[in-house]
Amino acid sequence: MAYYFFLGTIPLPVTPSALTVKTPSLNQTVTLINDGEINILKSPGLREITFDFLMPQQKYPFGNYSISSYTATTMIPVIKSLKEINKPFQFIVTRMNPKGHVHFFTNITCQIEEFTFDEDAKEHGQDVMCKITLKEWKHYGTKTIKLSEIDGKKTATVTKPRATTKVAPKTVVV
Repeated sequence: MAYYFFLGTIPLPVTPSALTVKTPSLNQTVTLINDGEINILKSPGLREITFDFLMPQQKYPFGNYSISSYTATTMIPVIKSLKEINKPFQFIVTRMNPKGHVHFFTNITCQIEEFTFDEDAKEHGQDVMCKITLKEWKHYGTKTIKLSEIDGKKTATVTKPRATTKVAPKTVVV
């Protein structure tokens, strides 16, 4: 089975062996005076994705080098820049059978919450072990409502603003 991980458009050269997706509950428990405890159901919180992965400096037979030629030297700065630019990106995991048929895939808009890497000459030689935590990102903003009345019946239409790809400048010269 082919199994690929992508951080935005960047494929990982060695697919992690495990992935954890945590979806927190935002439910609220309330104690009533005479009826005990109840649970007020809320929408789930933002998902958090965690996995460890190997960033090799050399080629291994288990690597995905047909889709990624990144090494630890080239990949770590790319991941750091993904964290620093404060823009969301797609985290994609594809799972395919040997014939190339997609079983299912994960596609989550997210941002890097935490990124650490360990260099240990005894364990990995020149390779680097990385740990990453991603947090789901959802677009938010104001919505415009257009009210209209047709034949005495009132209707409201909500228009969602487009997500912008513009980067706000960090400084403004006056």
